[in-house]
Amino acid sequence: MTKKLMVTIAAVAALASASPAAFADAFDGIHVGAGVGSKNLSVDDRLPGLNVRADKSKRETSPQIFAGFDKTISDRFVIGGELNVGLKNRDLAIRTNAVSYKAEIGKTVDLTARAGVLATDNLLLYGRAGVSRYKVEREAFNGTTRLLSSKKTETRPVYGVGAEYAFNDHVSLRGEYLRRNGKNDLKSEDITVSVAYKF
Repeated sequence: MTKKLMVTIAAVAALASASPAAFADAFDGIHVGAGVGSKNLSVDDRLPGLNVRADKSKRETSPQIFAGFDKTISDRFVIGGELNVGLKNRDLAIRTNAVSYKAEIGKTVDLTARAGVLATDNLLLYGRAGVSRYKVEREAFNGTTRLLSSKKTETRPVYGVGAEYAFNDHVSLRGEYLRRNGKNDLKSEDITVSVAYKF
């Protein structure tokens, strides 16, 4: 878990400890939201016909929107599901001598379940797991010779942890870490901060 994630979750927890207010329905019902994340895309891909690996990582900012449903059970436990859409394509390019490589992940669509425990009446600590669907394009050249070219849609596992603080029965702030492990060692790690509104 990265230092940025720990700082984000600590900040959310600090909000909870600073405010004693409690809201009976803070995590029950339908919600929508939006956020922005620092997303790290990394690849470690062996190029066919060459003893060369495309090995690089790139971090950039990306927005997201989401909608879901939560239910509080047994007083302190929360379960729910969520649909999350990443709104930005991500790509990275590598060039070594005459060899060039490019990989791109399209907009992500995540369908996940989450389960957590109420550390306080306002603070939810949770884990999340499900599937992520996205398009992947890979292309490589050795000079003018094409080494590979592929375009496909992948469905891969996505999982992570987070913390969510409710300001009242309707508005909450969350910090979250998510990881996707794609094929060809194409990986994505997201640290996001979002605001959710519950109806």
